[in-house]
Amino acid sequence: MASDFIRDLRWVSFAEVFSQAASFATVPLLTRALVPSEYGLYRSAFVVVSLLMFVRGVVNLQPLLLDQLPRLERQRQRSLTVAVSVCTVALTTMSLVGLVLLTEIGILNEVSGRIQEFVAANLWLTMSLVASRSLYQYGLTVCKALDEFATYSGVKFLYEMTFLGALVALFAVDLLTIVTAISAYVGASMLAIGIILVIVHDELRAKPDFGKLIGEYRRVSAPLIPRSLVEKTKGLTPRFLIVSAFGVGTFGSWSVVFSLAMSFRLLSRPFSEILLPKISKALSEGQSLDGLVYQYYRVMGTLISPAVVGGWLLGAEVIQYVFGAEYVLADVVIWLLLAGFGIQSINAITGSVYVATDRSDLATYTQILSAVGLLSLVLLGAFVFDSLIIVSAGYLAENLIALSISLRYQSTILELPRPSFETVWKLCLSLAMMVIAVVLVEPWIAGVPTTFAAVAVGAATYFVTLYATGFIREQEWELLHQFVSI
Repeated sequence: MASDFIRDLRWVSFAEVFSQAASFATVPLLTRALVPSEYGLYRSAFVVVSLLMFVRGVVNLQPLLLDQLPRLERQRQRSLTVAVSVCTVALTTMSLVGLVLLTEIGILNEVSGRIQEFVAANLWLTMSLVASRSLYQYGLTVCKALDEFATYSGVKFLYEMTFLGALVALFAVDLLTIVTAISAYVGASMLAIGIILVIVHDELRAKPDFGKLIGEYRRVSAPLIPRSLVEKTKGLTPRFLIVSAFGVGTFGSWSVVFSLAMSFRLLSRPFSEILLPKISKALSEGQSLDGLVYQYYRVMGTLISPAVVGGWLLGAEVIQYVFGAEYVLADVVIWLLLAGFGIQSINAITGSVYVATDRSDLATYTQILSAVGLLSLVLLGAFVFDSLIIVSAGYLAENLIALSISLRYQSTILELPRPSFETVWKLCLSLAMMVIAVVLVEPWIAGVPTTFAAVAVGAATYFVTLYATGFIREQEWELLHQFVSI
C-alpha cells in the first residue's frame, strides 16, 4: 500500500501544486485589471453558483463514489458510476432551473442589487458557469474514485493551463473584464469535461445500478446529509453576510486574503484528495491507519507552521505588492484568517476519517458546533459591531472547534503518539530562525521580486535549520526519496 500511496500522492501533488500555483497567479491578473468592487462582483458570481449547487452538495454523491468504487469489481463500478452520473446531471438541471427562478423573483436583491443586476444581465453565462463547474467537479471525482490519479492530474493541469493562458491573453490586450474572465473559466471547464468523457467513456457503457446506488446511499451518503447541510450553510452564509453588510468592494478585498489560503491548500490538498479512497481501501483490507494518520499530522504540522508564521510576518506586503495596495485589510484580520487557514489545513483529514469509519454522526456534531462558533461571531461582527476583525475571529474559532473534536475522536480509535519535547524544540528553533531571517530582510522589501525573495529566505532558513537539527528522520528521507523518484 505504501508504494501505491506514494505513487498516487506524487501524481496528485503534481496536479495540486500546479493547480494552486496557477489559481494563485490568476488572482493578481484579475485584481490588476479590476477595481475591488468589480473583483468582489466576480467572486460573488461564484458564491451564487455555490448556492445553486447547494442541493447537489448536500445529497453527498461524491463521498459515496470515493468510498465505494475502490471496494467494487469492474462491472459493478461501471453500473454504479452510470447511476450516479444520471443523478448528477439531474441535480445540475435542477440548479439551472433554480437560477432562472432566483433571477426572476429577484431574491439576490436582498443581498446586493449589483449581484442581481449582473446575473440578470448575464443569465446564459451564469447558467453555463453553473453547469460547467458542477460537471467538472464530478468528472474529477470519478477519476479519483476509479484510482485514475494520473488522469486526474493531467485533466487538472490542462484546465489550469487553459484558464490561466486565457486570462494572460485577455490581460495583455486589455480585455480582461468580469464577463470575459467567467467566459474563460467556462471554456476551460468544458474542455476538461470533454477530455474526461473521452478517457472514461467505457465506464459509462453499462446499465445503471440504481438498486446498488440506493442501498449504498442509505449507508454512506444519507447519514452525511445533516453534516453536509450544516457545512454548506456554514460555507455560504458568511460570504452573503459580508457582501450584505460591507459591500462587494470589501468582499473583493476579503477574497484576496482568502486567496492566500491557496498556499495552505498547496500543502494539504495532495493528501486530502486521495485520503478517503486510500483509507477505505486500507480498512477493507484490515490494515491499521495509525501510521498513515500520524505521518500525515507530522508532515502537515511541519509544513503549515512556517506558512502561518510567515503569513503573519509578510501577509500585508504580499497583498500590497502582488495584488494591489487597495486590497490590503487590517493586519489583525489577515493574522486571524491565516491562523484559521492553517488549522483547517492540518484538519483536512477529518472528513475522510469520519466517512471511512462510518461516524457521520460525529461529522454532523462537529459541523454544528463549528458552525455555531463561526456564524455567531460573523453575525456579531457584520451587524452589531461592524468589525471585520470579529468576523475573522469566527473563522479561527470554527477551525479550532473542528480540530479539537476530531483529535478527541481519533484518539479513541488510533494510537497516535504525542510529539516529544525534542521534536517540539527543534520545530520551534527552526521557526525562530525563520522569523529572525525575515525580520532582517523585511526593510528591503519594495516590490514583487523582493517580496518573494524575502519569502524564499524565510523558507530556506526554516528548512535548513530543520535539517541541521536532525528533525527529519531516516524513514522520512526514504519516503521523500520514493516520492521524488521517477
